[in-house]
Amino acid sequence: RRCRLVTCAIADKERDVKFAFTEGLGGIVGGSTSNKPGSGRDLCVGLVHTVPFAMVLERISAPKQIDYLSLDVEGAESLVMKSFPFDTHSFGVLSVERPKLELVNMLRHHHYGFVCVVNIPGHARQLDEFWVQPA
Repeated sequence: RRCRLVTCAIADKERDVKFAFTEGLGGIVGGSTSNKPGSGRDLCVGLVHTVPFAMVLERISAPKQIDYLSLDVEGAESLVMKSFPFDTHSFGVLSVERPKLELVNMLRHHHYGFVCVVNIPGHARQLDEFWVQPA
C-alpha cells in the first residue's frame, strides 16, 4: 500500500482546540460534538492544533478525485467538512456517521446524492449514511 499517515486534527481553520483522548473514542471537545465537556467520556483532555482539510490534501498531493472518504469524527463532521475544498477536489463515495443537517445541506449544495443509511438490526442508533458524487 501507498497510504500516507497524517498526524493532525482537521477542522474549519487553523487553531488550537480542546481534544479528548479516550479509550476507543475521542475527538474535539465542544457543544456540538459527542465529546461535550463534563460528559464523563474524557479521560484526558489536551490542546491539539487543527488544520483545514484543504491544507492536508495539498500537503500530501492528494488526487483531485478521491474514490472513498470515510468520515467518523464524533460529531465534528460538519466542522471538518467546512474546509473540504469542493472547488478542487471531489469524492466518489462518502460514508459519514450521523451527519447533522448542516452537513446534509452542504452535501446537497455540492450536488452529492444520498444513497442509504446502514443500521445494525436490533439497534435504534443510526450508523453511517452513504452519499455519492453525481454521475
